Amino acid sequence: MKSTLLNEEHVFFNVENRIVRVSIADIIFIECNHPRLLIITTDDVWTVRMSLDHLQRELPAERFVRVNRSFLVAIAHISYYHNGVVHMGDFEIPVQYGWVGLFKSKLNIINSIQRVAPKKINNDS
Repeated sequence: MKSTLLNEEHVFFNVENRIVRVSIADIIFIECNHPRLLIITTDDVWTVRMSLDHLQRELPAERFVRVNRSFLVAIAHISYYHNGVVHMGDFEIPVQYGWVGLFKSKLNIINSIQRVAPKKINNDS
């Protein structure tokens, strides 16, 4: 069924004969489970009947990235990426080899940094 953007912050879905408003910021990821999509949000899971390609075109491209044929993830909810897997809270989603370049290009990677323990400050003066 059809989704319609109200503005850049919400989207409406036709779910079980109801029209439901979902905040775009609350969407963690979308999983294609043919012929339906599972829309995983911070508060709920919605099932809608549409293609992942169609929904991807409806959502703001700068806020979502496709990681494989079945998953579209919200960039804002990514905790980290390691060894081909996107970690999003309790969720782990594999990034298919052919999608890694696109995935990394959508992230705002500032620099390679190394995490170090903070130095102890000696206040004995």
